[in-house]
Amino acid sequence: MLAETITFEIADTDYSPPTKHVPNESFSPFICLEKLTNQELKILKLMVLYMSNKQIADKLSVCEETIKKHRKNIYSKLSICGREQVRLFLRKFERVLDA
Repeated sequence: MLAETITFEIADTDYSPPTKHVPNESFSPFICLEKLTNQELKILKLMVLYMSNKQIADKLSVCEETIKKHRKNIYSKLSICGREQVRLFLRKFERVLDA
């Protein structure tokens, strides 16, 4: 009975369940990278080299918390999460450059 009530209530609304992100064929890494600041681009390049937050902070002469904040902004602007997705994103970017 509860399941019927929930289904009925959802059916009477304009609710649409969240859809899984499907990459667009016209996706352009260039457009995504244009959203990043110069500092975020530097950090992105160092992340791909498997450098830790501390190593990146030391190299750029900033505190580790600053790197964490920039990483969060990078992930948000590129609509990704985690270093592995950064690497996958940049591999796609390299394919675009090679084409």
